[in-house]
Amino acid sequence: MKVHLRKKKLKSGKTSLYIEYYKGHTTNSKGKVVPLRDFEYLELYLITSPETAAEQRKNKEQLELAQQILAIRKAEVYQGKFKIQNNHCKFLRY
Repeated sequence: MKVHLRKKKLKSGKTSLYIEYYKGHTTNSKGKVVPLRDFEYLELYLITSPETAAEQRKNKEQLELAQQILAIRKAEVYQGKFKIQNNHCKFLRY
């Protein structure tokens, strides 16, 4: 599973921040590859073209908060919240 912070421009002129969970892909009955993704919308918005120092500071704070949330979500993935098994690590049994 991969976790990414993504941005999307909105019609209102702002940029929305959201987290994308990529869980791999599957093939449907017609043979088309379909990605398995989930999204978590953070309800954090950036001003697309900040003009004042206050707007730039607010953008920086919003982006830092989104990065902190992303770090928490990544930790949850590694701790097994999403029931993903790590097949890369093999333990020796004696």
